Amino acid sequence: MRTVPLLSCLCLLATGSAVAQEVAPKLTTIHPFTCKNGRGPVAGVTVGAGGVLYGTAQYGGLTSGNCPNGCGVVYALTPPAAGVEHWTSQVLYHFTGHADGGWPYGGIAIGAGGVLYGTTTIRGAGYGTAFSLTPPAVAGDPWTFDTIWTFADNSNGGAYGGVTVGSTGTLYGSLFKLFGSLNIGTAFSLTPPASPGDPWTESDVSSDAIGSVALVVQVSSGTLFGTSEVGGSSGDGEIFAAVPPKEPGGAWSVTAVHSFAGGSDGNMPTAGLTLHAKGVLYGTTYSGGGSANCDNGCGTIFSLTPTAGAEGVGRAFTEAVLYAFSNGADGANPYAGVTEGTGGVLYTVTQQGGNTSCPGGCGTIASLTPPATLGDPWTPALVHSFTGDDGQYPTGTLVRDYTVFYGTTTRGGADGCGTVFELRL
Repeated sequence: MRTVPLLSCLCLLATGSAVAQEVAPKLTTIHPFTCKNGRGPVAGVTVGAGGVLYGTAQYGGLTSGNCPNGCGVVYALTPPAAGVEHWTSQVLYHFTGHADGGWPYGGIAIGAGGVLYGTTTIRGAGYGTAFSLTPPAVAGDPWTFDTIWTFADNSNGGAYGGVTVGSTGTLYGSLFKLFGSLNIGTAFSLTPPASPGDPWTESDVSSDAIGSVALVVQVSSGTLFGTSEVGGSSGDGEIFAAVPPKEPGGAWSVTAVHSFAGGSDGNMPTAGLTLHAKGVLYGTTYSGGGSANCDNGCGTIFSLTPTAGAEGVGRAFTEAVLYAFSNGADGANPYAGVTEGTGGVLYTVTQQGGNTSCPGGCGTIASLTPPATLGDPWTPALVHSFTGDDGQYPTGTLVRDYTVFYGTTTRGGADGCGTVFELRL
């Protein structure tokens, strides 16, 4: 299976960093995983009605011969009522590693009626599943789990990126495959049935991207933008656009928007993209950026600004590296994407760097403030440095709920099984 490269870059800590200043936010652990209720949440959380947080933990929960460390869970966290201090946690579903799947790597998407959607990386027909969880009619009753698709490709693989709910209720996601020495990333769509109870329809959006593609983002025209962590003209990863077919059953039009060149340009974009209101795309690369403090660089934050043409295929973008991490106090190796806050400030987490009480550093939360004058440098700042006790190795993209941010760490916390945290700036 494909694992998170927690220690794939044992970088030497820099003696200094380019961080402008350290702010004083308040980070609170709102849910420490105990391993029995989940372990190792790779993805972040999703905010639902009433501020309830939904997410997946890749391991933990029920154990079986298929997954001795636990097959993973879907969980919900309900915010505290007035006068109550703690959040209420609930495991909505324990995966068994059989027909339902196991090891959910991606996060949760919320569809019409509060239905939850996600993917698993193993089992089903052998190569992962897509699933739904329907809320009960009576509060407190069990949620209804359904395997809506099982991936039965003749290669080793799994659905790693979770899904995005499109404007028509169609689900879009990515499937990781292994053909010999090549990692093939395929974007796919799942169309809901016209009549309840009928099967969903799966089709490939793209099958020519090399490397695992992350969660895709859909713009108003229906065009999808996504990332491939390797491949492209230099083999260092690419951003692609996929325009939907004009006729039902037709082929999608797929083109490369940007191919990373490695070095100072960055390489290995592992996370999905964030779409700004003006059509600018923001993202991260896990490595590259030019710093010598990490093997292959410590990662970047980049932008893709549209310059001309219609949405999707044929549209030109200008790529710019907004910040290159140094593996000092600023952190290193952002596995997550970026989240936009007030005033256009960008926030991300780094998997390593920062506090050295963890091997390779426990990870950080960093921010980038846009310049007052277009073309001037963005201003970086350290928001939080994890210590291990409050979590370590964050990999999930932060989610913003008004003035509060929520995120996860894959390890650390009271039992070392990972955490969900709240960040108030």
